[in-house]
Amino acid sequence: MGRPPVDRNGGSAISGYTVTSTPAAASATVTGTSATLTGLTPGTAYTFSVVANNAAGAGVASLASNSVTPFTTPGAPTAVTATAASAQATITWTAPASDGFSPITSYLVASTPAGGSATVAAPATTATITGLINGSAYTFTVTAVNAAGSSSPSLPSGSVTPAGGPPTPIITQNPSNPTGNPSVAFGFTSSLAGAAFHCSLVAQGAVDTFSACSSPQSYGPLADGAYVFKLTATDPATGDTSSPSVYDFTVSTTVQPTVTLPTVRPQLGTQATTLGIPVTIAWSGTACTTNAPSCNVASYRLQKSINGGVFFDVPLPSATATSIADNLIPTPTSAATVSTYAYRVQATNAQGLASPFAIGPTFSVATTDDSGTVSYSGTWSGFPLLGAFGGAVHSSSVAGSFATLSNGFTGTAASVVSTLGPDRGQAWITLDGQVVATVDLYSPTVQAGHVVWSTDGLNPNVAHSLKITVLGTHNPASTGARVDLDAFMAVK
Repeated sequence: MGRPPVDRNGGSAISGYTVTSTPAAASATVTGTSATLTGLTPGTAYTFSVVANNAAGAGVASLASNSVTPFTTPGAPTAVTATAASAQATITWTAPASDGFSPITSYLVASTPAGGSATVAAPATTATITGLINGSAYTFTVTAVNAAGSSSPSLPSGSVTPAGGPPTPIITQNPSNPTGNPSVAFGFTSSLAGAAFHCSLVAQGAVDTFSACSSPQSYGPLADGAYVFKLTATDPATGDTSSPSVYDFTVSTTVQPTVTLPTVRPQLGTQATTLGIPVTIAWSGTACTTNAPSCNVASYRLQKSINGGVFFDVPLPSATATSIADNLIPTPTSAATVSTYAYRVQATNAQGLASPFAIGPTFSVATTDDSGTVSYSGTWSGFPLLGAFGGAVHSSSVAGSFATLSNGFTGTAASVVSTLGPDRGQAWITLDGQVVATVDLYSPTVQAGHVVWSTDGLNPNVAHSLKITVLGTHNPASTGARVDLDAFMAVK
């Protein structure tokens, strides 16, 4: 406390300081500039003065410090009583007569034997301890806490024994009401550790169907409707079973239907001709919050437009079909007139509510015949072939020979047309520099104009490359390794 004299040590170095309290209760002599005095009386106000010492003796006392009042730990709580219930006890007490001159901040309640404890903030003077064992006797003590620390424990309460009555089931987790999720889960606990649980989940008005369960308990998927969940807890020691805790809720998954844009992809394994290219038109929809495909969808409506004309209905194989096969007229990439197509689809839910039409982009099926803008590398020869796209193909059996679109292509889907036959071999399909498929062109019979590879989901805003490469290998059943290029196709 205090500060050393500045430039006034009387010509002799200061050897220490003496700190004295007022009223007189304690003093201390130190060599530094701080000191701790003990033995003060809590609740009494004190001031302090400091005297500097050197070889000549003691100097003049400093001015008195500000007034402070020491404090101590509180007294022990009194009048502790306990009241037992099933697997728990409620404890009350009286605050101590002395708070140690510092406000009490909390109370700690502990059981003997150890089985539970509770901390409550002051000024509360009651607490409930759960998780006790029915049939076991307990006493309880209470400790008060302030800034100085904890008091001595109180005298113990009288002995009480939790017993009687079933445990209380407590639902801790449940679905919202209403919920849009048909799969639900419940979490639960009990006032009695080790209780056995039984659960029932039925439609409103139905007979309960209780069965053993544990937390968390899951159900679903549930149909839309109103439900009631019930939970009971049983004391395994006594067999006492509680009345059920009940939670009512409604499942409502139906929403305004939505539908994706229809997509188009050349059909794999079909024959392509200049008069028609088989394609698959596909879409999906939902009318449920879960977004499950076709959930609560009663029907789809597909319409088609040709060359910008009026949309007209396209028959579906079933009311909820999500794809059809259609035959579209291709357009050579060199043609001045292009045949264009567009599709749109609508979904209607089971409640009769229809979505807006989802309109796919307008597109054409662009074809590049083997005699078109195709670059050939290696050994290739042109041959007329009955049934081929355009009536002819280019063929090679030399490994490493390849054919590619000279100018690449843009579009959302692409395919390669070749020939299957008893002397045909194997080839790589390379898209944008990556080998994406190995195709085996063997067939016991010749099948010209065959779509041997197809893909969709391409970015229409960037240029793509497409290549077929002869491997010089073949199926063991084949008599040769010949690979034909008939045509490249792109949906654009």
